[in-house]
Amino acid sequence: MNTSTVDRVEGTRDLPPQTWAAQRAVCSLMLDAIAGFGYQGVGVPLIEAVDLYERRAGARVVSQLLEFPNRGGQILCLRPELTASVARAWAADRRRQCPARLMYSGSAFRRGEGGGGDIEQFTEVGAELIGIGGPAGDAEVIALAYAALSQAQLWERRIVLGHLGLLSDVLAQLGLSPRARSILLEGLADLRAPGGGIDSVREDALRKYRAAAPQDLGWGPGLDRDRLDALVASIAGGGEDPIGARSRDQIVDRLAAKFERGDETERLNQAFDLLSELATCSGPADSALASTGMVLAQRGIDAGPLAEIDRLVKLLRASGEDIDGLEFDPALGRGLQYYTGLVFDVYCRSADQWLAVGGGGRYDDLLSAISPQAPTPAVGLSFRIENLLEAGGERLTGSGQRSPADVLVLADGDVGAALALARSLRRAWLRTRLGDSDQPVEPQIDRARREGLAAAVQVGPRDGDEVVLHDIAGGAQRRVPPADVAALVRELMAEDK
Repeated sequence: MNTSTVDRVEGTRDLPPQTWAAQRAVCSLMLDAIAGFGYQGVGVPLIEAVDLYERRAGARVVSQLLEFPNRGGQILCLRPELTASVARAWAADRRRQCPARLMYSGSAFRRGEGGGGDIEQFTEVGAELIGIGGPAGDAEVIALAYAALSQAQLWERRIVLGHLGLLSDVLAQLGLSPRARSILLEGLADLRAPGGGIDSVREDALRKYRAAAPQDLGWGPGLDRDRLDALVASIAGGGEDPIGARSRDQIVDRLAAKFERGDETERLNQAFDLLSELATCSGPADSALASTGMVLAQRGIDAGPLAEIDRLVKLLRASGEDIDGLEFDPALGRGLQYYTGLVFDVYCRSADQWLAVGGGGRYDDLLSAISPQAPTPAVGLSFRIENLLEAGGERLTGSGQRSPADVLVLADGDVGAALALARSLRRAWLRTRLGDSDQPVEPQIDRARREGLAAAVQVGPRDGDEVVLHDIAGGAQRRVPPADVAALVRELMAEDK
């Protein structure tokens, strides 16, 4: 006898019937709401090439990938989210339409921060709008988020808007290099997280910046170009052939530009000082937009992208959408680096706290980064089903709960007749469970009563041309012709409602 146990992988999830039914019901609610906007369902693989995420998702997500090689040496991973997969599938579809409205659901997997933590499995349901840019597309996706929450009867909600295009422009006007901007923007996802805050994000960003700085070559302007050329030549084996997509001279030019820029620590600190001030502007959309504009104007910084958010809010109001809880946070960031403009987080009230249940944003550069085509505007959102269930409490966790069958068919000595009756009941669209002919009848009827079945039917040779129909809730039983069973079971089901 085997005495060992094979356990599930830590961090992954087994779904018992009740949880599976609740997740399926909530997924259906959300997808029905999304379909109401004209979206079509798509499916994508659970496994993707790591390259899909290395191109645009950002260092944070790449560090959380569950990677493994295939037999050909290609590095694969379990998908950490579904947007990139849907974008890849659309780009590869020769029959694709543009604009395209696509919806999906499925599991995703990530490791903890830095790739060394526990595995996390979660379920996403979401939508991607490909081919429509600007506030019009953004407004559709935000309206869709509100509609989906309403479909699930989640009325205590907040949607917090941000704009990474605005932040990137502001940081560029402060003189930060693309590398420094990337490090700073990546850290903003932790700004509102538990244990986060501006000081924590600043410290982490400065640490990453210094770790990436080429200090060992002699930091600062005036670095000898010959030393750089010699370094690149030694790496390239001394030849003049291109290294990857760039020539040796191009690589030297890029390195020289980085060194000429010098240490950006002071500019990074100035940027965090500004972000700290901008973070205090967060609040209801109209007042937050006004205060953000004032802060940037006082510093002489152009705030052009703010007009996109203002236009978005106006479009939502003009549509008649109930935009209760709509806020703006000028310092909002998200963990995925493919976002280029609008970003947003979705919160629902759970007990005495606000629980993040989803989010999304605009990613106009992603499609051209993962396929050889011109940049295509795109915007999307996703919800985490587990968090929606937590926010909805017992009302949502109980959704989809129903008895596992409508009727129980018991073979009282005539298994063939019981199988035939069960088949006829299923053809009448009644969920029918076959009993265990080796077990007593009464314990099986007791279990059916606990599980909420409407009826049980005993089939045996001594009953002649009739069967015994049990009203499980009422306790009565009677002999009836087999042809009448389906109609009588439906009557009992109607009485139970």
